[in-house]
Amino acid sequence: MSLPYPIYSQKGNILDRQSRVLEATPSLAPVRLARIYSNLFSPPLVSAVLGFAIAWAELSFWPGLMWGATFGVLVSLVPVLVVVYLLKTGRVSDLHMRHQHERHLPYMISFAGAGLALGATVAIDGSPLLRGLAVCNVVGLGALGIINVYWLISNHSAAMMMATAFVGVAFGAQVGLTLTPLVALTVWARLSLRRHTPAQLVAGLLVGAAPVLILANLGYLR
Repeated sequence: MSLPYPIYSQKGNILDRQSRVLEATPSLAPVRLARIYSNLFSPPLVSAVLGFAIAWAELSFWPGLMWGATFGVLVSLVPVLVVVYLLKTGRVSDLHMRHQHERHLPYMISFAGAGLALGATVAIDGSPLLRGLAVCNVVGLGALGIINVYWLISNHSAAMMMATAFVGVAFGAQVGLTLTPLVALTVWARLSLRRHTPAQLVAGLLVGAAPVLILANLGYLR
């Protein structure tokens, strides 16, 4: 089954119809794999896992566990619970929120959670790298939320690129390079599901990388 790549409309009608057709077709194994991948590497989970890894790498076991859990709850669990509530009440179409208007509240909640995580690391003198990650999340989510008012940018590609760039800055370029296949797989998955156009995915990659690279050049991520 081959579908021409659509021209994206403001309401997402063309992409929406094609993605529903693709996902409803049981014979398309790549589409099923893309859906599974998108669920496993959703932005909240990527942020939570990265937060745990950063906290454990920089602190001893129990402080690392505490900070990793705090970061995970604020930047991942709370936004996911909000999306689940919106899904149960019929306010969003699915967990990945295929329409722009469905993403406004989750972006605001995620931004607030990242802000609280940043405030906690500053007030209680937490992990410096985790604080840097929180700053990147605040800046990145703020940019995504603003762009989303006008355009459906890819949160998946932004989250994976931010994680890859941050790991590269924090632990070395060679370690960061090990995550680059996940960036490529993320782009493949979102294209396979017809959730985003190439331009939306590239924009997500740029928004994900920019805060990390800017902070690193300013000497903040050390």
